[in-house]
Amino acid sequence: MKLLKTTVLIATVLLLGSCDSNTIKLTKEEVIEYGEIGLSDIVSFIVVGYQSNWEDMSPDEMGLSSVYSYSSPYCGFTQKDINNDGIPELLIGDKFEDGSTVLYDIYTIHPETASLIHLASGGERDRFTVCESGVIIEEGSNSASDSFTASYQIKKGKLVKLKDATPESRPMDMDMTTFASLAGKGDEPLPTEIMQ
Repeated sequence: MKLLKTTVLIATVLLLGSCDSNTIKLTKEEVIEYGEIGLSDIVSFIVVGYQSNWEDMSPDEMGLSSVYSYSSPYCGFTQKDINNDGIPELLIGDKFEDGSTVLYDIYTIHPETASLIHLASGGERDRFTVCESGVIIEEGSNSASDSFTASYQIKKGKLVKLKDATPESRPMDMDMTTFASLAGKGDEPLPTEIMQ
């Protein structure tokens, strides 16, 4: 079953790169019908949302940030091993024209069980930045007079809040593949592989 889904996904991605607007597309049901959700399923679900302009579906169905429903042309994903444990995390967010990156969802794979772990989810007023040191900075606001900042690290598949951590000044550089390009709505070239 997993092999069939992966084959359908790869075929769809390849078709997106070479067809017009009548491209065969994955449906929401095809993406989530399998019991075991993996990193490529998360990416596929957002691509389907972009293709359908989120009609009859919502990022909430996969526990994702609602920010994706705005279909930002800058929104995308990358994989980086931010805690140097040999497991690349899936980082989803916006990379803006000025080069800055904010993340809304962070996933990893548990090092012992190989299960998918949704480490963090943000939104319009709650975002994450990954620093070169691997520290994850969360900045958010509940109102104009109530804002917060917290620092975390990933340890053994968990997001651990750091005490007395000073915010890092150097954000990690990230090249992101945009969902708009994968959905056939952007000028960015299609990558040969979606996920490692």
